[in-house]
Order: sequence, then structure tokens, then C-alpha cells
Amino acid sequence: VLVGLAALPTTAINVWASRTDPLFKARVWANQPTLTPLPWWVLLGWGVPVALALVAALRKDRSRFADSGAYLLLVCWALAHLLASYLPVPVQAKFLMGAHVPLCALAGVGLASLLAKIPGDLPKALGPLVLALCSVGTATALLGQLGKLDANTGDTSVRPYLSFAERDALAWIEKDASGGAVLVAPDPSAVKRFPFIFLPHLAPQIAGIAHRTVYDGHWSETLAYDRKIGATLQFFREEADDAFRQNLVKENKISYVLYVNALADGPPTSLNGDALEYHPISWKSPENLPSWLEIAYQNAEITVLRAKLPPGTR
Repeated sequence: VLVGLAALPTTAINVWASRTDPLFKARVWANQPTLTPLPWWVLLGWGVPVALALVAALRKDRSRFADSGAYLLLVCWALAHLLASYLPVPVQAKFLMGAHVPLCALAGVGLASLLAKIPGDLPKALGPLVLALCSVGTATALLGQLGKLDANTGDTSVRPYLSFAERDALAWIEKDASGGAVLVAPDPSAVKRFPFIFLPHLAPQIAGIAHRTVYDGHWSETLAYDRKIGATLQFFREEADDAFRQNLVKENKISYVLYVNALADGPPTSLNGDALEYHPISWKSPENLPSWLEIAYQNAEITVLRAKLPPGTR
């Protein structure tokens, strides 16, 4: 009860802000939902610790806990976490973060209780064996990711490391780009790592490292992301009308366009090597640019274009 009361003020502030602040309201209630999977998938994902936690929670013998308060805190904590993750809000899955803490604490008590019933030295071997069994999923995931680092790839469209050229482009944007937002081109190599082709690869880094506003950033933190990513894809499509591009730049106060030079090589290829039905515009060379765009910075991988729109259009 005390823990719940202590959390009420911050909870109330977040609820109030999510209903009154326009940006926060749009972020929480009208943006991309992050929903919690069905309960059995959540429990299955936790695996063996769930069974051990149930042993600790359901046993009448509470001698393994410091006192009854410790038992109640862990049980209520775990249950509250699980129930909160199914509240009728679009960001419900975020309430599941941290639920493993009370669950694993209970699992430790449950494991100790079971091992105490086994005579002899067998518990000394069974304990580490169970812990190893609980770690299989985590170890497999970590080893899989570590094995992909040398190839600078992962299970999502975002690469673990920036290239030196990308780093230099970010440094230029931070130092020399001023005013307005940056529109980021899609990364054509992303589709080789993940079945969704175009998350703008450098958008989060431009915001977080170069400290500039981006038109479409992180998929769950950009308001109206579906509309914006669609407009971005259309902007860099070869068949797009130039009037559409100019209107997008004017309406969103975009001053710079970050172009990935590899887009000039033609349609990106999928995981199995097939060319996708997307023909990006070739803006790597100055002669291919429309009159209202100019190259402000360029290296082997990145071209930063500056929008030259007539005065009074922003």
C-alpha cells in the first residue's frame, strides 16, 4: 500500500500531462501503439523463472523470505506489473518493462525452497544447472547479436555502428547546418537486415548527436509516423512530382535533405536478392538536382542538400 501511494503523484502527473499537453497526448493516445502480447506469450517468454516464482508465491512456508512484508511486496509488485501491462492504453507494453525484477527475486526463493528438500550434495549441481537453463534464451540472443557485430548488422533495420563517413556527415550537420529541419533519406541496405525497407537510418542520430530537428525520426516517437514515412518514401521516389517535394519542404520548414549515395545505384534488393518495386531518385551528382536544391556537403556515402526556396515560403 505504501509503495502504491508513493507512486500515485508521478502516475497522476503523467495521466494529467497525457490528457492536457498536445504533444504528449498525441504521443500517448494517437501514435503507433505498442501493445502487450497475450498473457500466455508473456509467461512463456519468461520461461522457467515463472514456474519457480509460482512455487515461492504459492507455498505456505514463507521462511525463505525476510518477513511477510518482503513476500507481499514481491508478489504485489509482480502482479501489479503484469496487470498494468494490459491497461487500455496504446503504450501498454511499456508497463511490462522491469517486471522481471520481482519475478526473478521470487524465482530465486522458489528455487532455494525446492533445493532445500533434496538431501546430500545434489542441490550443489542442480542449482547451477537450473540457472543455466534459465539463461539459455538470453545467452542465445546475446551470442547471436555478438556474432553479427563484425558484419555491422543485427535483427532490425538499424546498424550497430556508424561508418566514418556517416560520423563525418553528422559532425558537419552539427557544426554547419542551421535552422529548419532535416529530411533523411531511407537506407537502402536496411532491407537486407530487416523485412521493412525504409526506416531513415540517421534520423535518430541527427536528433541525438547533431542536435537538429528531423522530419521523421524514431517510428514510435514521431507523431503521425505512418503519414510522414509515406511522404518521405514518395519524396525520394524517382517518379515523384517535384511540386510535391517542394510543398513538403515548405510546409515542414525543411532546410536540409540528407541523401544516401547508395540510392543512386538503383532499386534496393531484398533479403533474397530480388530488386524491390521502388525506384529512388539519383541525386548524387549536382547535374541531377532540381534548381531549388544544392549540395552543401558530400562524402563517399552521404550527400547533404540545402533547400533554396524563395523568401517568404517558410
